[in-house]
Order: sequence, then structure tokens, then C-alpha cells
Amino acid sequence: MSGTVMEELSEESVRIVAAAVSAASLGVWRVDPERDGLWIKGPAAALMGMSADEDFIDGRRWLSAVHADDWDTLVSAVATVSAALPGQPARTTFRLAAPPPDGPVWIEAIGSLARQTDGTVLLAGIFVDATERKTLEHELAERERRISEAADAGLAAIWVNDHAAGLQHLEGAITEHFGGRNGRVTLAMEDWPPLVHPDDLDNISSEYMRIQEGETISPVDYRIRTPEGWRWMRSAGRVTRRDGEGRVLGSAGVITDVTAEREYAAALDTERRRLRDALESARQGAWRLDYDSETVSFTEFGAALVGLPSGQLTCPLDRWRAHIHPDDRHLCVTGVAAMAEGADLLEVYRVRHPEKGWRWIEDRGSVVRRASDGQALVAAGTMVDVTERRELELRLAEREKRLSLAASAGLAGVWENDHVKGVQVVSGRAREWLGLAPGETLTIEHWRKVVHPDDFDHLMDGHLSMARGEPGGALECRLWTGTGWRWVRVLGGATESAPDGRATRSSGVAVDITDEKAQQAELACYAERLERTNRELDRFATVASHDLQEPLRKIAAFASLLKRRYTGRLDADADASLDFLIDAAGRMRRLIDDLLGYSKASSRDLETRPVDMEVLARDVAEELDWAIAEAGARVQIDPLPVIDGDPTLLRLLLTNLVSNGVKYRRGKGPVILISAERQGEVWRFCVADDGIGIEPRFHEAVFAPFRRLHGRGEGYEGSGIGLAICQQAVERHGGRIWVKSQPGHGSAFFFTLPARKSASAAAE
Repeated sequence: MSGTVMEELSEESVRIVAAAVSAASLGVWRVDPERDGLWIKGPAAALMGMSADEDFIDGRRWLSAVHADDWDTLVSAVATVSAALPGQPARTTFRLAAPPPDGPVWIEAIGSLARQTDGTVLLAGIFVDATERKTLEHELAERERRISEAADAGLAAIWVNDHAAGLQHLEGAITEHFGGRNGRVTLAMEDWPPLVHPDDLDNISSEYMRIQEGETISPVDYRIRTPEGWRWMRSAGRVTRRDGEGRVLGSAGVITDVTAEREYAAALDTERRRLRDALESARQGAWRLDYDSETVSFTEFGAALVGLPSGQLTCPLDRWRAHIHPDDRHLCVTGVAAMAEGADLLEVYRVRHPEKGWRWIEDRGSVVRRASDGQALVAAGTMVDVTERRELELRLAEREKRLSLAASAGLAGVWENDHVKGVQVVSGRAREWLGLAPGETLTIEHWRKVVHPDDFDHLMDGHLSMARGEPGGALECRLWTGTGWRWVRVLGGATESAPDGRATRSSGVAVDITDEKAQQAELACYAERLERTNRELDRFATVASHDLQEPLRKIAAFASLLKRRYTGRLDADADASLDFLIDAAGRMRRLIDDLLGYSKASSRDLETRPVDMEVLARDVAEELDWAIAEAGARVQIDPLPVIDGDPTLLRLLLTNLVSNGVKYRRGKGPVILISAERQGEVWRFCVADDGIGIEPRFHEAVFAPFRRLHGRGEGYEGSGIGLAICQQAVERHGGRIWVKSQPGHGSAFFFTLPARKSASAAAE
């Protein structure tokens, strides 16, 4: 095999391996420019010689922990990322100065500039163990070197076939494998079977027959037996002489020892499998872009990551772009062009997954093979699904926005307590209220001066609870601002704790809730006034109904007596007047009874307990049995649930709805259906009939008290209070009621009631 082909295989493989990131994190780092050093947390601190209680290392000591050959690279990388834009990551790899017995430790530092909420810029990142990757790169380079040395040593031979004599002459460095001496050997046809591996004899025979027939043979690989074991050979050649009739007399070609190449190919295949397994274990996919054909190839995991059809690992570049979100496609175009110019690819964009929708992908890569003129031929890289991270970043950004709005709206200050040193720090308007001068430390005396006496002990108890490591909560107190008392809500808790659980540091915010307290007081006043008004209305309704009942009973009794005694003895007008008087007294009595029922429905205390709505519906149907039988009606009750409610109000609800279905019928034999359907946390009930229906413009008005849609002469009795009672019963249970109806097509009254909580939820 030529050196160029071997070089292409090894170069691309090494760079693909170099593009993969599959190591574990060794911790985080942050540059402290003021102290000229780094803050380091994680295993990397111990690797750099830091003790367990150290988390800061100065610049000189840090450089002394790094291998001297990598100092310039490390300093250059710091300068590069310091000059980059915030959020643009950079990375570099270095060795530790003191390697352990099993070899050097390679560490990759990844970081970027990040702009903080106060406007300052922070340089920070993570350390990653790159030892395994570097070792793999070294192994691959060593294999490539051995193969190059083998090719340069001329491990090949020239063969010439004398087809008339049935002999093959070999000359070259590898003839010793065929039993030759001094670089020469002649073999007869019968000499080949003992030399060639049994599995490869057919390939050798068929290729020889093709030469006999005058064909040029393509390279064929086969194994021959040597004292050191089986070695792989590759043979290729063509016809060199023919007789006058075109029969083949001679042929020639080259035999090359490709054992090292085959071993390298096997090792390379193993390394590729290891790389693929490493990528998949790290939830990463790999890709390869061919610039000439403009096609993209993926590993199986990479194809699944971006939602390609099962079994499809390759697709045209323009079709791949169609998978990318329209707002992000320009990143793919510019990224491919930038790699061709020598830049590394690092982009985050959205890809449409057929099952999961839009997914955020972080894509890294670079060109791994170029033509002799520098033109990009192949690029390779890795991709990872960062949807959860991206969504978290968006949520954090939204949270910061809300906090910013909250801070501008009513934040009184931010506080931090160092419980070990006994130092308290407060910022914002609270410093002014506490009377703190610039740089002055907060003491308990400041609190004693400004905190309301009734709130001081409560505030101090909360502070001590935080110091003990107990969960933080909201503390409310009044602070004197110089112009008046302001209500403040203190929120926060422990941020750092000692091994025994006691808090060493706590922090939080203080929010000005003076306006909220004023609104609460105003609402409490309104609630008290409303409660008083409801009590007076309830008393009035009760008294009025009882006081009006007595004279109405007398009017009805005397009117009935006059009718019995004088019917037929007076003129027709007198008889009609007595009938009207008796009817009016009865309607007035029913109206007063309905008014009292409506008052009780809206003001009585709820007596909640489990109610089997199916049993209740059947009881209501039995109570209305006479009216149902008279109308020839049929009440159908589907399975209904058990809910928690007031049985009296629920009975009024069903009684009014069923009686309305019987009353407002179109003829004999009306059908009324009672059903229920679970919808999340509520049950939606329906009482439907096939009666006269209601015009849509009255769908809301029918629930108003004493609102009748029919005159007394139309044959429908009632005061118009029934549906108002239904609305009160439903709303007092936390539900709502509405109607769907068209004239002549019946009515369907829907209402919702809360579903019962499970036993576990109720216990909580």
C-alpha cells in the first residue's frame, strides 16, 4: 500500500479522535486578576499540589505545577480568551510538572468570559481530564510511524510469470517469505498451495485464471505461511507478452507485504469502535462532512440525535440544512465556510426531531483533511443535545429579568450574614433606613434603633434559626425610615454550612411590602363590611319572610272563605276578583319562600361531607315522582361520582334542574339525562332535556334572581329564582354553571364541582 493512502487514513483518524470530547470534569476554575491567581474547586486542586483546605493558588505556584514545555501555550491561551468576546469559549491542553508513576497527566482547560449582572467581566471555566485522549493520540501516531518505516524499508517484490513453463519468478526484499535467498526465488504452480492460507487459495486461483484470459487484475490480498506466522500480501499486475494468436505468454506485477497495514486497519477499527462507544456513553454523536460531494455522514447515535430515519447515516448537505431551524440555518452555512478557512466550528442551533420537536444541538468540529493546495476536503466533529441546558439558561434569563423588575419595583435591599465572623452586610435602601455610613458594619444596635419594638424579638429569633441551619422563611417587620414606619419582608436562608449543619453564611433579600400591607388592611376592612352587610341581609330576609307570611295567610284564608260563601251570589267581576286575590296571595307566598331559599343558599355555612351524586339524583327523582309521572317524563341517570359537598345545596341544585326539565317540555314524554365526566381536578356534570329550549341571548340572564322568560299566561309557573339558587349552590362549591341551548332543541345545563382528593393528598 502506498505511503499517501496510509497517511490519509492515519491523519483523518487521529484528528477525528482529537475532535471528540469524552473525558470527565476535574473541577471548576476562576481567574482572580486582583490577587494574580486562580480559585480552583474539585480534583484538579489536589493534582496541582493544593491541600484539602485550599481553594486559591497564585500565578507563580500554578505555573510551577505545569510542565515547563507547556508554559508558553498556557500563557498564550489565557491572553487569547481574555481578548475574546464574552461567552466565546476557548480551550488549551497542558501537562502537570510532576507526572505519577503510570505516565504524564494531561489537563484540558475550557473557559470563557462571562458578564455579571453588575457589569463586571469574569474569566472562568472547567478542567477536564485529557490524559486518555492524549494517550490514544500517541498510540495512533506510533502505529503510523511503524507503518511508514515498513513502507520505506521496501517490503515488496516484483513477480514475473512464465505461463508456458508454469513458473513465477520473484525478486525483492520479501522473497525470503517464499523460501528465496539473496532476494530471488522461482516457484512452480504446485509450490503455492502449501504457502497460501487455505481460505485464500480460491482468490489466488481465480486471479491467476483472469491473467490467463488476458485481464488486468486488481489488487488481491492473501496470507502466506512464514516461520513467524501468517503474513498478509497484496498482489497486482497485468499481461506483458502474447503470442501471435493472442495467447498469454507472460505477465508481471508487484507483491507488497501489507501485514502492518492490515494490523493497523484492525487496530484503527477497534479505536473507531472505542471512539463511537465513548461518544455514545457521553451522549455525543459524531459527523463527517465531505466537501467535494457535499454529503454529511453520522454515527448511529448522531443520526438518532438529529432525528434521521432509522438506518440512514448519510444525507446531502442541503437536506441536512432543511432539518435546522430557519432562524439558525445561517449558522450552518457560515460554519462550513469558516472551517474551510481554518476556523474551528462551535455553534448552538435548533434541529427538528420528528418525535421530540425542536432540539438544541451544540456542534463542534474542524477540517481534518486538506488537498495539497490547502483546499478543505473533509471536516469532522461531534454534536451533543443541549436542549435541557439551553432551556435552563432561558429560564434563568427569564428569572433574572423578573428579579430585575422586582428589584426596580420594590426591593429594599440585599443582605448577607457571616455567622462565623459575626458580620452583617446590607445594600440598597435598607442601608439608609438603618442609618449606615459608607463602609460601616451593621450591628445589633442599628436593628434595635429602627425595628419596631413589637417585631424586634421575632426578627432576632429568625436570625438565630438561620444560624442554626434551620430552613429559612419569610420574616415580616416594621422599620423606621425617618418619615414613618415601612413594612419589610425578609427572605433568604443558609448558603454555606459547617459539617455539623450549622450555617456559616446566609443571604437573601428584603422587600418593601408597605403598599401590600395597606392593601391587605383595606381588603380586611371591605371583608368585614361585606360580612356585616351579609348578616344584615340574611336577618332581613328571614324577618321579612316570617313577617309577610302571616298577613298573606290571612288574606288567602279570608279570600277563600269569601269565595266559598259568595260564589254565584255576586256578579262575575266579583268572582274574578276573588280568584285573582287568591292566586296573587299564593304567588306572593311562593315568592317569599323562594326568596328565603335563595338567601339561605347564598349565606348558610357549608356542611361539607362525602355525597354520592348518583344516590342523590335518584332521591331527587323519587321526590319529583308525581310531577314526572304527570308529564310522562323519563329521567335517565348515568353513573355519577362521589364528591365532597353540602348535601342540602346539592339537592336544591338537582331538584331545580330536573323540575325545570319536566316543566319546560314540548309535549308528553320528555327525557331528562343526568351525566358526569372527569376533567382534570373537577367533575363536569350535565342535566340535559329535550324541551322548548332557550334563546342564546338569554343564556346568562336566566341565572339572575326572579328573571322569568315566560309570562303567567303561557302556562309555566314559577318565580324565576330556581336557576339563581343553582348558581349560588355551584359557586359556593368553587365551580361554575352555564347552559347550551337553542329554541326547540332542548337545553343542557353544565356545572363543575371539585373532584375528591385522594387519601394520600388529603392526609398531606
